[in-house]
Amino acid sequence: MSLVFMDSFDHYSSGQLLWKWDSIAGTTATVSVSAAAGRRNTAALQLIGSGSNSVTKTVCALSSYVVGLAFKMVNANTINRSLLNFMDDTIVHLELSVSTSGKLAITRGIAGTVLSSSDTVLNTGTFYYIEMKAEISNSISAGGVEVKINGVSAMTLPAGTDTQNLGNAEIDGIRIGPQGNAGSPIWTIDDLYIIDTLGQEMSNFLGDIRVDALLISAEGTLASWSPSSAGATMLSMIASQFPDSGTTYMFASAASDSHRFSFSGLESANGSIYGIQLNLAVAKSDTTSVMQVAGLFFSGTVSGIGSTTTVGNTSYGYVMMPTSADASGASWSSNTINKTQFGIKII
Repeated sequence: MSLVFMDSFDHYSSGQLLWKWDSIAGTTATVSVSAAAGRRNTAALQLIGSGSNSVTKTVCALSSYVVGLAFKMVNANTINRSLLNFMDDTIVHLELSVSTSGKLAITRGIAGTVLSSSDTVLNTGTFYYIEMKAEISNSISAGGVEVKINGVSAMTLPAGTDTQNLGNAEIDGIRIGPQGNAGSPIWTIDDLYIIDTLGQEMSNFLGDIRVDALLISAEGTLASWSPSSAGATMLSMIASQFPDSGTTYMFASAASDSHRFSFSGLESANGSIYGIQLNLAVAKSDTTSVMQVAGLFFSGTVSGIGSTTTVGNTSYGYVMMPTSADASGASWSSNTINKTQFGIKII
């Protein structure tokens, strides 16, 4: 599947960043979800202050990925700082950095060999949509590494460039945010996507995209889970913008137990809808049993089920299920999304 991950930062709090991201460097004071900091007066990720303040997403080990994000510098850098790292375990193969003059550069390794520099100056207080395609190899293919700013190519490494910095010629982690102990940037990140280069629909840059969070609005037509508080409505238990980490919830235990909901409507989209990501906040009640869940999709008479995922622990975390096709296998549209019920099934 081409769509790997996306984030609007609109449906969880700073203390729940590890529900969606695999590791964080910093504290909730320096790595936070900030209300109204985004491009459309919605929430965004904010990275503040000196030190290493970043989030990392673990991905399947592949040689190439594309990342896109809306990026704003609230203040100017006092030293060159890292924006994107493409990693193999702890080894940074490629870094996209921002200089004190607001220019981007591609280096092999953290503050390593400069492979290319951009002439475009990023001004403070302005959002730019930054995209980077990264191929890791000791001799990359033509177009294997490229950076775009607002849809315009800013840097392209020539074929044959060595982008492998020790380790394996693969990416298994993508880190966003400054590294090191100097400088005090304040950065804002919004509308983020990650895709691999294996699919046909999405194997290259998506362009300046927006990521919208849709919230539960009504019960669906399939309901076999129970509210945590007897007699309470299911919506009062789980239909909130920010999950309450288990104070209110719904529960089930038997295989095939399923529940679906309708969601708030998506505004009519003039451009393409590349996919959706169903975010299920799930936890187990014990440490010994094995629990597997899958996402559900239902529209009219057509139903579908997402990939099966194992719930690994007793603390809450998001099980994320991205898909680029609806229950019938067709590409998503705003009309289809608004008619579809989404839910969860125990496998």
